[in-house]
Amino acid sequence: MAEQQGTYEELMNAGDAAAFDDHDWERAIQAYSMAIRARPDLPEPYNSLGLALLQVQPPRLDEALKIYQKSHSLDRNDLIPLEKSADVYERMGRLQDAVKQY
Repeated sequence: MAEQQGTYEELMNAGDAAAFDDHDWERAIQAYSMAIRARPDLPEPYNSLGLALLQVQPPRLDEALKIYQKSHSLDRNDLIPLEKSADVYERMGRLQDAVKQY
């Protein structure tokens, strides 16, 4: 894949284009995963990857949950990973965990 040679910004842009322009969630997952490898210290690619994992069919809930937990560990002030984790728990039928996250 050509994006492997790209910078973090190029990888994020490729993921965003795949996700939001083309609705190609598998390609978005690949691009965001590479962006994480390029910059594992930033929460943004984790949040984007989490969304892609939820949008792909069938949704990859276990992976998305782990990704959102990692994002939250990188930025404790960002509430998006907590909200998304609660959504994942709810989809998994783990309502008590969802309530705790909310």
